[in-house]
Amino acid sequence: MTNRNIAFGNKLTKEDYITNGRKGGIKSGKVRREKKKMRDLANTILSMPIEIGKLKSVEDIKNFFETDNQNITVQEAMIIAQIKKALSGDTKAFEIIRDTSGQKPTDKINAKIENVSNPFEGLTSEELREIIEDGKGAD
Repeated sequence: MTNRNIAFGNKLTKEDYITNGRKGGIKSGKVRREKKKMRDLANTILSMPIEIGKLKSVEDIKNFFETDNQNITVQEAMIIAQIKKALSGDTKAFEIIRDTSGQKPTDKINAKIENVSNPFEGLTSEELREIIEDGKGAD
């Protein structure tokens, strides 16, 4: 029996490419929805009010999410644990929650290039073609 999921070289049919593309699109959508759910959860917890000087306990936050006697997910518990650590002063936990909630700062590089000269400036297209042709023969 041949396994059609294993292909060597370019032996996939057009239908296989279409099927695999569809599978990839479906999986990508699922992953995007999961990331959005995690981001929304982090933002929801981050927007919860706390009393000044008092940290919310993990149980208080868990109770906020429990409905119909269902337990929270591992993902929710992990986010709650990271927020608890961040509230206690753990800067790495703060960074994780910040990044998860979609507030990660981007690195920006400002580059200013001055006094750059183009050695080919002023040459015509014909002159550039000649340089290229001369370069090909040099190998």
